[in-house]
Amino acid sequence: MIKYILTCKKCELRHVHEAYYIDTATDFWNNWNREHGDDMKCVHDYEFQEI
Repeated sequence: MIKYILTCKKCELRHVHEAYYIDTATDFWNNWNREHGDDMKCVHDYEFQEI
């Protein structure tokens, strides 16, 4: 299991999450953004940092 910080380049989003693989996490969040981005205040431009 890895921990990573999920942030956005355009807003104050900053969450810590866990995943088995960083590739799986980035795919999940990028798909989430495509599917739900229009319903959010910010269409996030994600950055991932392993901790």
